[in-house]
Amino acid sequence: MAHLELKFDAPPIVSTRLAEEYILAYNDEFKNVTHTAPEVLRFDLIPPELDIILAKRKLAKSIEKNAELFCQLEYMLRNRTIEEVKNIDLKLIENTLLDSAEPRVCTNNHVLNMGDDTPLAFLGFFSYAYPHFHVYCTEITVPVCFLFKQLCADVGLKVDIVRSGSPLKSDFNTFCTGIITEKSDIDSAADAFLVSTSQKPWRLQRILVQENVYQTFKKCIEYKSKLKEQENVQVSEDVKKLSSELYVYKDKVFIFDFVGDKAVVDSGSHNIYVEAYRTTKEVLTLIQNAILLSLWSNDISEAHEIALQAPSVLVWVNDFGNMNGPPMTARWLYKQANILDLSINQSEIKKRLNSWTRFDGSKQRINIMWKALEKYKNEQDSDNEIVTLVEKILMSFREDKFFEIDNGRMYMTLGLPVGIIPIAINYLDDVQKMIKSLLIGNGHIVSINENFPQVKLLIEVLEDSGAPVTINTIGDQVQGSSYIKYKTIISEFGTIFAN
Repeated sequence: MAHLELKFDAPPIVSTRLAEEYILAYNDEFKNVTHTAPEVLRFDLIPPELDIILAKRKLAKSIEKNAELFCQLEYMLRNRTIEEVKNIDLKLIENTLLDSAEPRVCTNNHVLNMGDDTPLAFLGFFSYAYPHFHVYCTEITVPVCFLFKQLCADVGLKVDIVRSGSPLKSDFNTFCTGIITEKSDIDSAADAFLVSTSQKPWRLQRILVQENVYQTFKKCIEYKSKLKEQENVQVSEDVKKLSSELYVYKDKVFIFDFVGDKAVVDSGSHNIYVEAYRTTKEVLTLIQNAILLSLWSNDISEAHEIALQAPSVLVWVNDFGNMNGPPMTARWLYKQANILDLSINQSEIKKRLNSWTRFDGSKQRINIMWKALEKYKNEQDSDNEIVTLVEKILMSFREDKFFEIDNGRMYMTLGLPVGIIPIAINYLDDVQKMIKSLLIGNGHIVSINENFPQVKLLIEVLEDSGAPVTINTIGDQVQGSSYIKYKTIISEFGTIFAN
């Protein structure tokens, strides 16, 4: 009896006709991209009739219309898959453009290094940096950056692109961690991880599997890896010796129980390290540095406990790589805090911040602020403008949260405090920022302008009331740039109820 010969389907041929035609048409313009950085654009040069919100929405629609061209350029020049570019990169850019609800302009000069390994999605930072947005690109990334510049110009928005004379590295070098609990659909989790992207920052690097189902997951990966024709992936002998088992699936290497130095062996292939954990408490300690998380659990309470307590800015529950949510779900990437490192001893304010952030929501913080404001009003040197401003803030403050259910998925975006932030108060607008930031749950070290002494009394009253705020006594004024960070949780709840 003849042996049955297994034949694998040939990979589909991807058309790059649009990309080839575009490069041929604009090749001379690509060559003319300057090596000189442009001057900072002044606010008074922005056309007064320009509706920034409408322009960004038009840009999002234009990017959607030109999605196939973007995808083909990325496939041809950087070997990105069509599905990855369309469903991750472009969706994130479109969402952040649609989420820019306020017609704001940025006061700082922003530079994006669009290196050979920088995700296309990073062009979306333009939405929060307009009009001071310059893109440094390489020979390979000039075409997609030039296309983005053209689409911006079509709707009246200005972007400057600069050709870099040296290699550029990505500014967001992170990875994704997977968690598989004993109450999960192991087969679905394995399928999602096997076909996951190899692109940073959503590249899977580590999988934590609960001890009771560890062997089951290992057998599942072993079985599925044998069903797929493998690429020519080289695995060093050191990796083989320092792990219990490893399985290759396309360009990925699943390495079980590795005991060596991961930094030494992470040079070529897409290595994914798999290890066991015992309890929920233990896994929460193991993911303290996990920026992105894919959690698999059919237990709702367990899933919520891990997702909400994890420090990750993006958590998928029973899902991975899905970016097709409402616009606000893109904030985890584009509106993250840029936190200054304060190398000063502020143990007292840290102690008060710990108590401040333990309050259940902002309601208790608002009550404390009302009492502090009443005390301030009774002081002889109080300022009526400050009193009126703080009253308006306390009456109108709402926590920055978003919740939506659509097509079998639950989307949640939470605005969270950053920590202790330096702030310089020179005007009433700065007082407003500080009060709102305190209500979010932050603490502040305040530098006060000598021409604005009336705020000093307010700081002292707030400090006496237990708010994590204190006056800067160390000299120079410093200013934090972000007062809130965002966390998005995307749950595929249909999977939970189906099991």
